[in-house]
Amino acid sequence: MGVYERSVLELMDFPAIKSKSDSYWGEQEWTQEYISAAGSVTCFDTLQRWLAHIQLHGRENVPHDMGYAVKYREWIPNPIVGDRP
Repeated sequence: MGVYERSVLELMDFPAIKSKSDSYWGEQEWTQEYISAAGSVTCFDTLQRWLAHIQLHGRENVPHDMGYAVKYREWIPNPIVGDRP
């Protein structure tokens, strides 16, 4: 999301993640809780640039360039996140 404040993080609980679905929904819920607790947030530029696929660590990845960092995400043509239990 952006810049996190240590004083806010120290007050928060973090979700227990046991699956891909938990990861997705946990991030959604936790981010909303953080925004509520912080009152105001500083977000990075959300302009995203997807680069050509590359082989990295034995799998196909798609680099995700956000201007301040590059993340390498495994290429999954049609990910299924699932409904929140």
